[in-house]
Amino acid sequence: MEEGRSKLERARKAYNDKGYTIISGLFSRDVHHLRSECDRITTAASTSSRKRRREDAEVLVSRSGCIFEVLKVAHGDDGATRRMRNADELAVDRASGPILSKRVADILTSKSLLDCVKSILNCDDLYYFNEQYIVKPPLSSDSAFRWHRDSDWCVDDSNVTYVRYCSLWVPLDDVSEENGTLFASSRDETEEGRGEGVPIVANAGDCVIMSDRMLHRSCGNMSADQRRVWMPQFSCGPILWKKNEEPVSFAIKM
Repeated sequence: MEEGRSKLERARKAYNDKGYTIISGLFSRDVHHLRSECDRITTAASTSSRKRRREDAEVLVSRSGCIFEVLKVAHGDDGATRRMRNADELAVDRASGPILSKRVADILTSKSLLDCVKSILNCDDLYYFNEQYIVKPPLSSDSAFRWHRDSDWCVDDSNVTYVRYCSLWVPLDDVSEENGTLFASSRDETEEGRGEGVPIVANAGDCVIMSDRMLHRSCGNMSADQRRVWMPQFSCGPILWKKNEEPVSFAIKM
């Protein structure tokens, strides 16, 4: 128990100092569940409702920007916009349908995970904000992401009530500079000349917890295999449109 508290304290300090922290092996026991669900999500998304045919996976990933919104793919646009009220409703909805995994839903809503994220964010309340799988196909130089912060889209937007949030970036395949890992901006890199950054090398099942204000990029996947990542996001409060106080994505109190 004492070792667990010390590990969490070190993780919180790293998060506050660098904007991210890595918890090794946090999901290592459940990687196979996450991989299976990820593969079902990308397969389901590869069926075009307009063309009624299957697309080549690499073409689809390129068209989608490598990002697959879990509930949108599983339940359609209605599922992506439904306003669930609490963690129990999320757990039921997140486990429903043939392509979603009850085990992953249980992981996502587990007290141990939520307490860990609350501690890292140093907040009493926690909200489910969004969830994605990010899949980079093999030999895809165009799957790189430029330097950005996750909240660049909203932090200066007067139409959005901004609340700080974090992303749990969980590689489902070992990640390195070869296959499209993250690069974090070091403190000696300026806004103008951001340089190459510091590569994050991690094993499948590790968890990189990133602040929404962490400056980062990712490289393309130049390996012969796909690179899969699971990324749920949690906020310290509801992130809402000011005009109608509707959630931008989800605002489910956990």
